[in-house]
Amino acid sequence: MRGLRADEVESRWSLDDLAAWSGTGRTTAAQAAPAGCASRPFDFAGTRRRTARTLALAMAENWTEARAVAQGDTLATWVGSALRYEVRQKALTDVRRMAGNGPRPVGEDLLLSRTLAVLDQSGQSACAASRR
Repeated sequence: MRGLRADEVESRWSLDDLAAWSGTGRTTAAQAAPAGCASRPFDFAGTRRRTARTLALAMAENWTEARAVAQGDTLATWVGSALRYEVRQKALTDVRRMAGNGPRPVGEDLLLSRTLAVLDQSGQSACAASRR
């Protein structure tokens, strides 16, 4: 089941992989990918974060400062260059462009919540922040 549910698309089994496994029962199981550690940290609220998940958690706990970060270009640039998550970089750019169309307070909160969802796709940061 791990091969079918892998978070990273490249790690998921194809139909050929599934057929090979069902015929022989043997194949290389997809391993859970370790959290990507950035080549350089992202400075946020006086702390230096090296993973998208820890940055998302910090941003979820400090919405005031996080709104400004979500509206700028530096976050998407860091995700693309330091973490090498090109798909997430594009998603952050798209989220920023789409959220600019709503009413000001709602648009800012929507932008931030979607930004956090892109950064931490498993939703761990949102769960931790909602427990407070």
